[in-house]
Amino acid sequence: MIERKRKGGTVKAPKPEREPAATPDLMAALEQSLAKMKLEGLSKQELLERAADEDVDGRSNMSRDELMEALS
Repeated sequence: MIERKRKGGTVKAPKPEREPAATPDLMAALEQSLAKMKLEGLSKQELLERAADEDVDGRSNMSRDELMEALS
């Protein structure tokens, strides 16, 4: 490549092999983590009440973990 440039030739920059990975949204991850921590302290009944407030479909058949996931 250097010799080609010395002789007056043109040198093209190589194309990037792949796109860089997207940067994760750290604030969104933090907010989601904090919301999940708040839900972990609630009883199943309290989770059911919140699910009712948010009109989560199928909430009456959900386990505590499923309710936490649906509310996250």
